Amino acid sequence: MKNIKWFILAISTLLIAACEEKDSRTHFPDSTPVIESATIRSTQAENPSVIVFGDSIVLNAVLSDAKTPLSTLRVEIIVNDNLVKRTEIRTPGNSCSISEKYRIPLVANAADNTDVEVYLKLTNVEGNTTEKALTAQVSAKRPASFGNSIYFVFQDGTVLKANKALGVANEYQSVKTNIEKNNISFKIAQKLTADNQIDYSGFVWGNVNGELAVCSESDPDFEYRDALIVAFKQLFFNVYSFEFSIDADRLKPLQIDGIQLGSENLDGVDFMTLTKAFTKNAEVTFSGFEDLTQALLPDFFEITAGDKAKFLGLSGSYKFLYNMATGFLYVEQPEAVYPDALWLDGSGMGFPSEPYAMTTSWNWNKPEDYIFCRKMADGEFQATFYTEKFDMKFFHQRMWGGEENSADYTLTPAGLLLPGEDNQGKPNGNWISGPDIVPGVYRVSINLNDKTTTVERIK
Repeated sequence: MKNIKWFILAISTLLIAACEEKDSRTHFPDSTPVIESATIRSTQAENPSVIVFGDSIVLNAVLSDAKTPLSTLRVEIIVNDNLVKRTEIRTPGNSCSISEKYRIPLVANAADNTDVEVYLKLTNVEGNTTEKALTAQVSAKRPASFGNSIYFVFQDGTVLKANKALGVANEYQSVKTNIEKNNISFKIAQKLTADNQIDYSGFVWGNVNGELAVCSESDPDFEYRDALIVAFKQLFFNVYSFEFSIDADRLKPLQIDGIQLGSENLDGVDFMTLTKAFTKNAEVTFSGFEDLTQALLPDFFEITAGDKAKFLGLSGSYKFLYNMATGFLYVEQPEAVYPDALWLDGSGMGFPSEPYAMTTSWNWNKPEDYIFCRKMADGEFQATFYTEKFDMKFFHQRMWGGEENSADYTLTPAGLLLPGEDNQGKPNGNWISGPDIVPGVYRVSINLNDKTTTVERIK
């Protein structure tokens, strides 16, 4: 009991000390800080009320609080409804004067002679605030000219000159080119240095938060990608709207049931994709695909004509992913989990069409890394793939965890399918190829109800 009393006394002492420490700072009376004066002007003394986009404004302010020390001044600058700057300035003491310079960038579709709006919020150390808006003091003009030429500067250092387009205001068009790629990375420069580098004293456009906008040297290149492009022929850019467009040689658009596929890049690989609801045994029409016999997964499609196939999967919404380089069409339900779906991952498996290749790699980044199994019935799934030697495992979702264990299953035939082992010869839960596996296309069937797995060679 004595020890308990001492323990309670010690805790009470610590709490009292903590409270005293918490309350030990100086408290100031409630007081409203004052923005005594605040103005903005251009850096040009002869015309302080006008700037050109890309120039700077100067903010001058006198701040005070007779009773409570100041803390911070927040500055927000808005042009053409765009927040172009937000910053906080430390304001120690009970009074201070500040003079700060801020560059006003050119923004997309900026109106000529638009108002530069500055909003101030002054806070003292007790959290009391006062606000002030500075408007109609400085207007920003668009540059009268960007010159006769601007320059596309690509990531590899090559430069493509663009001249003013005839009959299209504010637009520049590059000279004819032939860039045989489906993606380009670049910045657009108003000026170049003598050694053909970007001159950042002029306007430069690049990647700013994923958008093509006026940028700094530290901003990355802007990337344009379209999986259907065979070669870029000409580039166009509007210096006021920041609209970028191209002329290019393209592949014929791909369509499934009359719906054009979109473009998506996964792990550096270009896919044409479509998410759509399909009904089991419904006929699906394909347009733009060169060879359906090579493109379609036999687990999900049975070809009925040159451009038509019957959908074998259960009714539902599916995502199609067409690899532009290989010509293979993958099928999956990305968010589906067991008991509606089962996923297969591991090494040594690939799409069951020529040219055969083993692509799976114990990853989940793109369709080549894994296999989405077709659900045959409750608890029953199958997958067809090319292999020469495999090591794999079944998962309840498109990611790690929720996995099945081969030790719980009967595997047949033993010559084609065996339970996996680790380096010490202990079961690791994987399914591995047996000694009779030779290069070919195989179909694995798994039944989670009676815990059986079978493999058969298809071709």
